[in-house]
Amino acid sequence: MYKLKITIRIIIIMLVFACNREKLFVIKGKVHNAAFEGEKVYLVSSDAPVTKNVDSIEVKDGRFQFEIHSDSQTAKIIRIPPKYPDIVQDLVVIPEEGTIEVELAQRSKGKGTPLNNCIQAWKQKKEMYDSIQWSLYRQIKTACLSDSEKDSIESYINETKDLFIDEVMCTIDSNLHNGIGLFLFKIYFHSFPAEFKNKVLSETGDLYFKKDKQLEKIIRPN
Repeated sequence: MYKLKITIRIIIIMLVFACNREKLFVIKGKVHNAAFEGEKVYLVSSDAPVTKNVDSIEVKDGRFQFEIHSDSQTAKIIRIPPKYPDIVQDLVVIPEEGTIEVELAQRSKGKGTPLNNCIQAWKQKKEMYDSIQWSLYRQIKTACLSDSEKDSIESYINETKDLFIDEVMCTIDSNLHNGIGLFLFKIYFHSFPAEFKNKVLSETGDLYFKKDKQLEKIIRPN
C-alpha cells in the first residue's frame, strides 16, 4: 500500500509538471546573405501597428533564434529591413508549440510544424498566382493587341482572381480557429463577399478581435 501511495504521488507530480511546462514556439533562422550580418531581425505581431508588439534579435554568423510563448491562434511576421540593393522577403509564421527552421532570402521559407508547413504551402500557391497575374498584366501593357484580345485577357485575369479568392476562402474554412484563418481573413477581407465575412465572424465570435486589434479596428472602426 505504501509503495502504491508513493507511485501515485510521483504520477501526480509528473502530471502537474507536464501541465505547468511552458509551451514554446522556437524559430531557428538563417540569413545566407552576408550583407545582413549584425543586422536586426524583427518578429512582428500581425497587429503590431496597433499593439506595438515587436521582438528583435541580431544576426550572428548568419543565424538567429527566437523563443516565445506559443499561441497557435495568432500570426506573426519575420522581417529584416532591406539593405539596398539587397531585399529579404517577409515571412508569415504561426507561433504554435514546436520548432521551425527558417531561411530569410529573396524568397523566404519556413517549415517544421503542421500550421507553418500549411502556410508555406499556401504561400507557394500565392506566388504561382502572382506570377500568372503579373504575366497577364504585362502582356496587356506591352503586346500589340486588339481590343477583343485585351478584353479576353482581362476576363481571364478576373476569372483567375475569383478562383484564387475561392482558394483563400477554402483555406480559411479549414483553419477558422488558428492564425492561418485569422491572417488570411484580415489580408483579403475587402475581397470577400458579405455572406462569407458574416459566416466567419459568426463562427469565430470575438476570437479574431481578441487576437488582432488591427483587424478589430478595420471591422469595428468606432
